[in-house]
Amino acid sequence: MESAPAEVARGIAAFGISDAGQNGGFGAALGKTLDGRWKLWYTSQNPYQLTRLPGDMVVCSGGDGVNLRAGPSPDADVVGGFADGAQVTGEQFALTEPVDPGHVGYGWFRISAPDPGWLYSKFLETAALNDQCALHNAQASGS
Repeated sequence: MESAPAEVARGIAAFGISDAGQNGGFGAALGKTLDGRWKLWYTSQNPYQLTRLPGDMVVCSGGDGVNLRAGPSPDADVVGGFADGAQVTGEQFALTEPVDPGHVGYGWFRISAPDPGWLYSKFLETAALNDQCALHNAQASGS
């Protein structure tokens, strides 16, 4: 889990330490904030967040769907929306809620397809997982 220059240019810097042992290694990701600074996005032994951009994601919002916004803010105009299970393509990440180690922060992904705009990262999951929303929904419910 190492970022290539293309991911860094798109707002994500991911780092990993691989281990063949029982724990499987460790990963961390930084996100670029709207003012251009790098801040901690998350740390994990089992990273599952999308860190390679462009990348395919799926909407996982517990059945509520998500609003597509004109900019990376909950105050930006709503320009559309997606239901749970919709697949989208992320192009850029903007970290708006950095965190301390051991927690997960949030931000916004600029998507290009199927419609362009910004989606809140809390409601997105990497499409690379077999059952994309199962882990996401389990963590959201605290189980």
